Amino acid sequence: MSHDLSLSREQRGKFRRILASTLVGNMLEFYDLFIYGFLAAILAKAFFPTGDAYTSMLATAATFGISYFIRPLGAVVIGKILQGFSAGGEFGSTVSFVTEHAPRGMKGYFASYQVVGIGLATGLASIVGLGTTRLMTPETLLSWGWRVPFFIGLAIVPFGYWIRRRVDETPEFEASRHEQSPLRETLANAKARIAAAIGLYSLAASTNYLLGVFIPLYAQKVLGLSPADSMLGAMGYSVAQIFLPPVFGALSDRVGRLALITAGTLLTVALTMPAFHLMVAQPTVGVYVLCITGLTACVMVFQGAMPAFVAELFPHGTRTTCIAIVHNLTFAVFGGLSLMICTWIANETGSKFVPAWYVMVTAVVALTCILWFRLRYQPARIEENALNNA
Repeated sequence: MSHDLSLSREQRGKFRRILASTLVGNMLEFYDLFIYGFLAAILAKAFFPTGDAYTSMLATAATFGISYFIRPLGAVVIGKILQGFSAGGEFGSTVSFVTEHAPRGMKGYFASYQVVGIGLATGLASIVGLGTTRLMTPETLLSWGWRVPFFIGLAIVPFGYWIRRRVDETPEFEASRHEQSPLRETLANAKARIAAAIGLYSLAASTNYLLGVFIPLYAQKVLGLSPADSMLGAMGYSVAQIFLPPVFGALSDRVGRLALITAGTLLTVALTMPAFHLMVAQPTVGVYVLCITGLTACVMVFQGAMPAFVAELFPHGTRTTCIAIVHNLTFAVFGGLSLMICTWIANETGSKFVPAWYVMVTAVVALTCILWFRLRYQPARIEENALNNA
C-alpha cells in the first residue's frame, strides 16, 4: 500500500495485521445477513409456505429486519464493557480501533477499510449465491441447498478468530482513562451528535441494503432476470465497495470528510432515479450491472469518508459506544427494515421505483444532517502519536 511508505517496517506490519483483522471481522459480521437477503425468495418458500408469494416474502423480510433490533442492545453492552477491540468484530469497536491506530493524515484512509470489509461480505455472498443458483436445481436449493451458503460462512470463523487474536489493544485505550459508565456519559453529553449522525448514516444504510442486498430480488421480480443473473448486480456493487472506499478515504484526509460526504450525497440524489428508470426501460443484464455499479461508485464517495468522520465526532472515552449505537440503530431502522418496507409499498402501489424513492428519502434526511454538521460540527481530538506510543 502506497500510503504506509512513511511508516517503519514494524509499523507497516502492525497495520497489515490490523487491517486484515478488520476486513475479516466485518466480513464475518455481515456475510450471513447478506446471504439471507440474497436467498430471500428461496427462504420465503422454505420457512413461510403460506401459499401466497407476497405474504411469504413479507414474513421473510420482516424476519430479516427483526434480527437487526437485537444488535443495538449488543452494541450498548459491548461498547460499555469493551471500549477497546473485541474479538466479536463489532463495527463500533473496529472503527475506533483502526482510527486510533492510524497516524495523523491517514485516518480517513485506514478507517475506510471498514467499508471494504462489508464489500468483501457482499462479494463473497454474491459469489456463493451465484454458485448455488447455477449448480443446484430450484428443487434442490429449496429442500436442502439453501443451507450450504450458511455452512460456508461458519467455515470462515476459525480463520477470523486466529487473525483477531494476533492484534494488540489500541494505544489510546491503553493510555487513556476508562470511563466508569460510557453509556451514561454518552446519553448525557452526545445525544444531539448521535441523532445527527444517525440521520447522516441513514443514507449509507439504505444504499447498502437496497443496492447491495435487495437488488437481486428486485432484478428477479421487477426486471425479470434469472436468479443467477440477478447476483451479478450485487457482484458489481461489491467490486466498487472493495476498491473505491480507500481512494475516497485517502482523499478525505486532504480535502475534508464533510466535503466528500456532501459531494457523494448530492451525486446519489442526482443519479438514483435516472438509473432505476434506465433499468426498468432496458431490463438487460448489461444495463442492470452498469447502473448498480455506477450508483455504487457515487455511494462510495461518501461512504469512504464516513467511518473516520463518525469516529471524530466523539471523544475516546465514549467513542466505541457512540459509534456502535449510531451504526446499529441506523442499520436496524433504515437498513434492516428496508426490505420489508419496500416489499410492502411495492405491493400496495405497484410502483417499480420504490427502492429509488427509499434512497431519495434517506438522502434528504442525510442532507439535512449535513447542514447541521456544517453549522455545529467540532471534531473530537484523536491522539496523533498513537502509533508511535504503541
